[in-house]
Parts: sequence; structure tokens; C-alpha cells
Amino acid sequence: MKVGPEAFVTSDTGETTELPKGNKVVIPPGQFGLLVTQETVRIPANVVAFISIRAGIKFRGLINVSGFHVDPGYHGQLRFAVYNAGSKNIVLDQGQRIFMIWFADLDETDIDPYPEQEGNGSAITADHVAAIQGDVASPAELKAQLDELRSDLDNKFHATEQVRLLNRALLMLVIGILVTVAITVFKPYLAPSQQEGMSEAMPAGVTPIPETEESAN
Repeated sequence: MKVGPEAFVTSDTGETTELPKGNKVVIPPGQFGLLVTQETVRIPANVVAFISIRAGIKFRGLINVSGFHVDPGYHGQLRFAVYNAGSKNIVLDQGQRIFMIWFADLDETDIDPYPEQEGNGSAITADHVAAIQGDVASPAELKAQLDELRSDLDNKFHATEQVRLLNRALLMLVIGILVTVAITVFKPYLAPSQQEGMSEAMPAGVTPIPETEESAN
């Protein structure tokens, strides 16, 4: 059976499910879709039908997540709820043959067949759309979130490391200034031998402030 003129994909924002003639159905990775058959079927009350998707489409990652059988007595287009488990967009043409159906005879006629449904002109109703809407926790989406989290953590770690190095440099600068000030303040009150020892103990790169005549007195 063929892809029909209606479709709904969870990544779409449009409110209508009817496709202009010739438009393609595009199902992105990790998204659900509702597809309908172009054909209308009528299942006798003494028969049950089984449905599937052609292997060539399934190998691309399209999975049927709706029912796999059609009840005795059902009449109308068939709806397929599908999921793209692949890594690429799945593109379908209207009229493309992708649905399979086969029939099995029952031992006896079903006494409670599928009830006749009142048609509303749309194979995909608001209830069908509401059933598959919401956040989709697809592998592709989870990977994107993990990559974003990893990038955010790397940026925060880099920023933290830069702050740590800056704080260390500022601390060394403050210590150098304090040592220089301490030597300048206390050196006049020390004996000559102690002054020489203090000069030798100064941190590398710190130049003692020369004595003025006033401080020498």
C-alpha cells in the first residue's frame, strides 16, 4: 500500500496534517510520525489482517510503533505510528509503496467486529496527534544535550583554572609588596649584621628601597 495525502511529524509546527499534492514526508532522527495509507481497506468479519513496513524502509531506521494487526470488520484508511531510530532524515513520497498487509482466515466469524466509524474528512484526528506530542527523549536529542553539557563543563573548568592562576599571581604580588614594605620599615631599627641578613632573605626579584639620609639618621 502507498503513502497517503496526510501525515504528522512531531518536529513540525504546522496545525494541519493534510499534505499538498506532491509534497514529501520528512521524519527527522528521533522523531515520531503519523502516516496513513492512500488505500481504504474493508476487513471481513471472518478475517484478521496483519500490517508491516517494507524491509528497505525499516533498514533506514523507520519503525512501526503502532498495532501490527487490523481487526475484523475495520473499514477505512490504515494509520501507522512510526519512529525514526536512524541517524538521518527519512524522506517519503506520496504514493510510495511502503506498507504491507496480509490476511488470515479465522475459524469462525467474529461476533463483535470493529465498529463502523463516523468519518470527519480526516484520517488523522486531533486525538491521534495529541497521543504522540510532547518531549521526545530520542538518542539523538540526548546526545546533543550531553555534548552541550560537556562543552559547558569544559568552559567552566577553563574559567575556574584562569581565576586560580590569576589569584595565585595576585597573592605572590601582595606577598612581595608586604615583604618589601616590612624590610623598608624595620631595617633602620636593626643592627648592621641583621640588615645584611634581611637583604639576603628578600625574595628573588624584590629590590630593596635605598636608604635616604633621613632614614639613615
